[in-house]
Formats: sequence, C-alpha cells, structure tokens
Amino acid sequence: INTWLHADHATESQNCSCPLPTFVNRAGWNCPQTSWNPSATTVTHLIVHHSAGSNTSTNWPAVVLSIWNFHTGTNGYSDMGYNWLIAPDGTLFEGRFKSSTDDVAGAHFCGFNAGTMGVCMLGTFTDQTITEAAKNTLTRLLAWKSCQRNIDPITSTLHSSSNLQLNVISGHRQGCATECPGTTFFNTLPAIRTSVKQFNENGCTLTALPNLVATTGFSLLPNPVDDIA
Repeated sequence: INTWLHADHATESQNCSCPLPTFVNRAGWNCPQTSWNPSATTVTHLIVHHSAGSNTSTNWPAVVLSIWNFHTGTNGYSDMGYNWLIAPDGTLFEGRFKSSTDDVAGAHFCGFNAGTMGVCMLGTFTDQTITEAAKNTLTRLLAWKSCQRNIDPITSTLHSSSNLQLNVISGHRQGCATECPGTTFFNTLPAIRTSVKQFNENGCTLTALPNLVATTGFSLLPNPVDDIA
C-alpha cells in the first residue's frame, strides 16, 4: 500500500464499529496547500455532489488537483470546496484541509455550508449511473460519519444554516437551483440512505442495492457551484 493511503480512525465514536474508509490524503494528490485554519462545524447533514466532469480518467489524483485549482484559482475559495471526493474506481480522496480529523465547513452547499459534510462523486451522473465501487465507498463514508455524529441517515431534519428541512443525506439540488448531483444519481439516494443505515446496523456489511452499471464517454465542464469559501 502506498504511503499516501491512510486509515484514520481518530474521530470515531466508541459506539461506532464502522471505520472511516482508507483514503488518499492531500499529499497523495499533490495538493500544494499544507496549512490553513478552516472554520469548524458540527455535521448534521451529508451533502452529495457530482463534479460534472469526465467519468473516465487514467489519473484521478490529477483530476482532484484540477478541482482544487478551479476552486481556489477561479472561484476564489480558500481551499477545496468539498470535504471528500470519490472516484469511479472507488478511491476516496481527502478534500478540504483536516477533513479526516475534524468537521470543517466546506464551500459547496449554496452558501449554507455550516453543519454539512460535502462529498463529490467524480464524474457526470445526469444520465449515467455511479459504479458499484464508488457507491460502496460512498456508503462506507456516509455510514462512518452518520454513526460518528449520531445522525439517522434515513430521516430528515432542520438544517439550521439554510433553515430548510432536509434529508440527512441530501443532494446538492435540495439546497438551491442546480442539476447537481445529476438526475440519475439523485434518484438513487433513497436506496443509498437505506444502504447506509443497514451498513451500520449489520456490522459494517454491505447489502445489495440495484445494480449500478457505469457507462463512459460523457464529458461536461466543472460543476458551476457558487459558494462562499
């Protein structure tokens, strides 16, 4: 295993048996930013995005770096907007600084980022489905955080920053006018919520969801999010 792959369990609740999945840290995708003091938050809602980029790549770390460059250079954010990113091959990437050890507010949810953890699925899922590998990593990640923060993944609660009643696991479009995270993927979120719940209840064992078969060849410009860093 490469040295930039990490399994970080420092923030788990003692009642949570399901760990944070192994991930590629910021050094692993060559992030040039090594220090920063982001705003702390307490996660109550888990927000899922798609990057609206290509569904195929031979170098996913470079894709993650390109998103960091876009967010910091073009959007003017202080750091990567997302807390985590997941490639179609299932690789999990650490996003905004200290996401693996602290709850930090990102820049991804319609200007109402407090209380959220933002997860970006790399690719475009307007009419394509995520891979089984990516879906499984997403399930494990959301199960870890929902258990750690003692939030029920199949319920809806008030998101105090936006003053909206939101699913604990929501798509970006539930906060503002955007197509993100893609209609095909958005329509699978009810099944993913159930899978996250069952994963934590079944001793960290994945249960079957409808088969999600990835297709290739669709490309779009980077997700046009407009948030406050």
